Amino acid sequence: MLLRKDKVAGHRSNRVSRFNNYLKAGVGLIEVDLANIGDHIVCAHPLDFRRGQLMIPSHEIVSLARCREYLERNPELTLLCEVKVDQEGPGFLKRYAEIRRQVGEGVRSRFVIASNSRREVLAAGQAGFPVAVFDGNDPSDPELGLIGELGANYYLPDQFRIRRAVIDKLHDMNIKVVPSVVNDFAVAEKLLGWGCDAVLTDKAVEFVTG
Repeated sequence: MLLRKDKVAGHRSNRVSRFNNYLKAGVGLIEVDLANIGDHIVCAHPLDFRRGQLMIPSHEIVSLARCREYLERNPELTLLCEVKVDQEGPGFLKRYAEIRRQVGEGVRSRFVIASNSRREVLAAGQAGFPVAVFDGNDPSDPELGLIGELGANYYLPDQFRIRRAVIDKLHDMNIKVVPSVVNDFAVAEKLLGWGCDAVLTDKAVEFVTG
């Protein structure tokens, strides 16, 4: 048994080859990580760095220009672009205007900024991007209200902490629910049966092609 292609999201597509594999399989929702490298922004995870140096081969680097190209060539594609923020890092608070310029207006509605930092989500939303909230916890009703106030388009909870009742409440707020990281097929089926819009997984290709 396979999952529908619109029900899976490819996790951590920070290399051209991985991106192409997802696209070839027909996956329409793909997650990447955004990283500052000097004056440039590329798709990279903290684990892709060694002593401050990016370890992704140059031919595999996914730049913002390449993200724009992927989106222009694939009108059904949406990118979930995760901004990882630590207590010492500046994040992207001052760079969303530049990201918007590089991504372009034609595909901006499918370039979703995702973060567990509410200030990043707010800044990205104010810059005109659709936004997603990462959270490891099942939100209480007050937190649901805050998620709505942030203008979130997606909620990305931990797969083990989301409750079915919360999914319904989020849908009432027109927020899509995509739990992560779901690499067990049976768990993916269960969460989709609860009404989740998709599951974020490392096994997107396997889940849709067998």
